[in-house]
Amino acid sequence: MISNFSAIESFFWAAQLSSFRAAAELLNVSQPTISYRIKELEASLGISLFDRQGRGVELTSDGHALCAYVERMMSIASDIEANVSVRRHQTQPIRLGIIDSFAIICLPTLLKRIDKLHPNLRVSITTDNSHALAAKLSNGSIDLAILSTPPQLPGVELTSLGKQSISWVASPALGLGQQRLSAERFSQLRIFSTPAPSNLHYLILGSLGKDPALNLHVNECSSLALILTLVKEGLGISLLPERIAQQELAGGLLEMLSSDSFSLPPQDVFIAHNKGIINRSVKLMAALIHDVALESDYVYQA
Repeated sequence: MISNFSAIESFFWAAQLSSFRAAAELLNVSQPTISYRIKELEASLGISLFDRQGRGVELTSDGHALCAYVERMMSIASDIEANVSVRRHQTQPIRLGIIDSFAIICLPTLLKRIDKLHPNLRVSITTDNSHALAAKLSNGSIDLAILSTPPQLPGVELTSLGKQSISWVASPALGLGQQRLSAERFSQLRIFSTPAPSNLHYLILGSLGKDPALNLHVNECSSLALILTLVKEGLGISLLPERIAQQELAGGLLEMLSSDSFSLPPQDVFIAHNKGIINRSVKLMAALIHDVALESDYVYQA
């Protein structure tokens, strides 16, 4: 009979992170404590849950079978935390990861709403690309993230926030807006891109970099706001979320470019968190993000 929830929690995170050490760091206990809890769980169930391989661990077949039940247990525990302890005046701190486009469009409104509705909520914010944030989420260094077309990672739960349209944009001073540009013409222009492994970087290279004869002139910059400024100055072109450039496009400071060489599908945006996380602030924050994103037209519903 299982009577120790800490053993369940230790098993869950060791399984998610494939490491007793990483689970210990996440739960703020010693590695021997994790090992003891899991041995206790194995003894109570009469099965072996992990194969030890060097510094890492892998689930046994029995471990995989138990994992499905444990994920449900952790989800129930999260619901209890969110709904039963709602009367507490203090909320747990939350580590939030956001992509640059969300920071530009939505972060000021989100922080104002937090200050107004939940003044006791403490938020630590990390800005990075979706792939980097997904990795941070998977290893437990952040609690919640806004991600655009992220990689699939075990243990990370994705909830659709909406879609974003993206377009190539340039200053009208370059005289490109009335042309249907070839990939070769794109290769003659300076292209501003966020660094790999960002989605925009992959989209740029995927649409223009397939021909090895093309020698793309790509300048990498981690800030979408700075890229937008450089493009407005006519120093190059870029592929950007249309919402980021909405005011500039409406005011004639930027124009969209068209080409027969590629198609640009809308990008899916998600709210992401680790399965089984027990922090009622996560659900509270996810609801705030959803409302602010829709009110700000950051995404649209397909």
